[in-house]
Amino acid sequence: MSKQILRILFLTDDREDYLADGLLHGLRELPSVELVDYPRKECMYEGGRKSSVAPEFAVRGGGFSLYGLLHEQEDAIDRSQIYRRLEAGWFDAVVLSNLWRQWGLLMQWRELLARQPLLLLDGDDDERLYPRSGTRFRQFGFANGLNVLLQAADTHLYKRELTRSSKPWGLRLQVHPLSFSIPAAVIFDSVPAKTQMFQTHIVDSELLELTAGSKEHPHIDLILAPQDLVLPLAELVGIVCAIMRSPLPARFPAFVT
Repeated sequence: MSKQILRILFLTDDREDYLADGLLHGLRELPSVELVDYPRKECMYEGGRKSSVAPEFAVRGGGFSLYGLLHEQEDAIDRSQIYRRLEAGWFDAVVLSNLWRQWGLLMQWRELLARQPLLLLDGDDDERLYPRSGTRFRQFGFANGLNVLLQAADTHLYKRELTRSSKPWGLRLQVHPLSFSIPAAVIFDSVPAKTQMFQTHIVDSELLELTAGSKEHPHIDLILAPQDLVLPLAELVGIVCAIMRSPLPARFPAFVT
């Protein structure tokens, strides 16, 4: 692939998903990527942490350090005619935010999505590989109509809770580990000076009497220093290689079952 700009369609889910949303933020920051999040992931953008018409509904914890950070200039992203652009091969790759919640969209668009590299994300607190769920089998049966797409050469699954218990059960899947990420803009170069001995949220009654803390649970943005993080360079290389349809370098072996 010789083109300098990668066009990526990011099929979003309305709920918070720390794995997918962190990746969305990171891809949006790359100058070599033209990212279209569809539908627009409102909570990722300035002013989107809570519903404008129902403010009692907001992202958990006020968004922590991930949400409400992106800025989008007016008409900067064209989210129209997505179906036709997929038909025409306009995108270089498609990312699906959450395989367990968006399998219906995969079913509906499976022929279109098979035309370019497909990157499926699974950030749930669950070791199982899709679709190996007893609840799912009881609801929909064993035939899901997605086995061909899931096992395609250009389909890659990126999973957070990937363990020895993550069994493909007969499916030949290309599975890679992927972890949470934090935007670089909220990472401090050094640890700020400590101004108090204890946090404000305290559950111990005796300690609460000696401090100005509270049993209420305020959520504040995280403050991280570089030494708190392990940058997932291997994961980023894996994603780029999947899009470029090239093998992973030897120092970054893929987890293939």
